[in-house]
Amino acid sequence: MSSFFADNAYDPDAHASNLDINYESFGTRPCLTFTDDGNGLDAEGMHKMFCLGYSHKKDIDVPKHLAVGQYGNGFKSGSMRLGRDAIVFSIKNNTKTIGFMSQTFLENTEAATCFSHQIIPSADAEPSLHAILGHSIFTTTKELFEQFEKISEQMNVHKRTRRMNSEKVKGTRIIIYNLKNDASNRLEFDFMKDGHDIILAEEYDLTHPVVSMDEPDNDSDIPEHTYSLRAYCSILYMKPKLHIYLRGKKVQTLFVEKSLSKTERDTYKPKNIKLVPDKPIKITFGFNPKKNQYGMLMYYKNRLIKPYEKVGYQLKPDQRGVGVLGVVECNFIEPTHNKQDFLSSKVYSCLIKALGEKLNDYWNEKMGNPEGEIVDLVQPDPEEDIHPDDNWVQCDRCDKWRKLPPNANLEVVEQEDVEWFCEMNPDSHHSRCDIAEEPEDVDEAKPSYKKTFKKRQVFDVKRREFQRSGPLVLEVLPARTDLVGMMNGSLACLVL
Repeated sequence: MSSFFADNAYDPDAHASNLDINYESFGTRPCLTFTDDGNGLDAEGMHKMFCLGYSHKKDIDVPKHLAVGQYGNGFKSGSMRLGRDAIVFSIKNNTKTIGFMSQTFLENTEAATCFSHQIIPSADAEPSLHAILGHSIFTTTKELFEQFEKISEQMNVHKRTRRMNSEKVKGTRIIIYNLKNDASNRLEFDFMKDGHDIILAEEYDLTHPVVSMDEPDNDSDIPEHTYSLRAYCSILYMKPKLHIYLRGKKVQTLFVEKSLSKTERDTYKPKNIKLVPDKPIKITFGFNPKKNQYGMLMYYKNRLIKPYEKVGYQLKPDQRGVGVLGVVECNFIEPTHNKQDFLSSKVYSCLIKALGEKLNDYWNEKMGNPEGEIVDLVQPDPEEDIHPDDNWVQCDRCDKWRKLPPNANLEVVEQEDVEWFCEMNPDSHHSRCDIAEEPEDVDEAKPSYKKTFKKRQVFDVKRREFQRSGPLVLEVLPARTDLVGMMNGSLACLVL
């Protein structure tokens, strides 16, 4: 659910560069905080944010930056899913605004309907201020305004780190408290296992069964995104632009398309659907260096909807398809309201079927017998180290992604706590922030490889048939010309 707050910071109306997700305590209350340096909210924007079903994001037209939000329910449903109470602080154009949404307030006042309080610069602010101070975790106006200072402090930290030019303070800070408990009456989130992560306690327990010292450790076979917020945020965006800091440490986001081995591109064009732009959809396949994480990463407007969806061979009870990761952006299919799945439809079913067929094609070309022989099972080498075809790194100032030359020193890039800037790129053609990203050097409208496996399979069948029948025919018809006639022109089989 934390991804909703990342979406609100990422979308073009906020256009934040940085998002800080943190665990903080106010008194004895554990809280989740989300602080971004986006454009902020004024009184009208805050009011609309608290209105159910209102969204203007479909009307935002920013080239190459499509808004993920569209239903107007993300903040409301997301915050109330995490905790019972949420308070929002925002700065825009030197105006400070506070919004308060609270189930606790409703219970304390025995209110029959849900509503929110906003403090805005007007004569009507006093009743709302009184309600917030009486029913929130803050009891004085001094404590409230300290939260605005947190926005300013966080923005200054990122200015120094990313060497950004100074500008007016702006941004939004959301605090969620009275966090939900799981079925065992403990907090859903475990903040103790990893000081730089937030763990879903119940999911962690399900995927990490208690084993004896004599049993092998199977942690490496468990996809981390199922329980780790850091792992999930690392693949949240297809082409990451937003810098996410989780509990003080930057999330190493992955440009997944550029992080694969033996990468190839395929295409798909759905039937009876008008695409904008009108060209086939690109599908990227490759082997993931993290071998246990495979399947399709299915994105919508750059945002992850379905992670590691198994298709094709990967649904079979063998090793075919293991290790293959596919990436596709499905903007032509609507996601569900919680953005955890796509709406069920014929178009979606056809897409899944096509993805399975194309993944099978990729596997056959990369792992199939060179002679096209039909095999029941192809075993990938478990000892083989998989490395990306190229090494890409994101500039911590301008957000552009740069491909490093083959001889580049990767030690600095691989250090999580070290910033990287364009001027550190050994490639002088892309060593300044004012230089555009490398353009795609291939035609995305066409597959990047030839699919010959099926043709080789047919050829192999004919060869096998001839090998079985050849000696008998040769005894009866030793003449080459007669043999060729009996084989209906299958001269190639005779030659082989």
